[in-house]
Amino acid sequence: MLTNTNNYIQKELIKRWEKKLMRTIKQKLSSLHYRFENEAAFLKFSDERISRVFFEDDPYNHELRLDYKSIDEPGRLIVRFSTKAEMKCEPSGRVTLTIG
Repeated sequence: MLTNTNNYIQKELIKRWEKKLMRTIKQKLSSLHYRFENEAAFLKFSDERISRVFFEDDPYNHELRLDYKSIDEPGRLIVRFSTKAEMKCEPSGRVTLTIG
């Protein structure tokens, strides 16, 4: 039962992190004067124009870039983030998820 509880908590914490990342992306695009009618328009724009850039020498760190074409034409940086995650469960029941 404890494993199921930990999995649930981990999923919930990751959902919160993903929402925070989405808010950050929307805020950055807003600061660049991009506006979206609705969530579907934002997702379509993101799918077509935002790329995730990985680094061979640093596999946990990523960048999201607007209009990325190549290393020579990197587009505009939207956000840098880390996918490295560590979860600690204390005997008290407190769970700490560290991302980054």
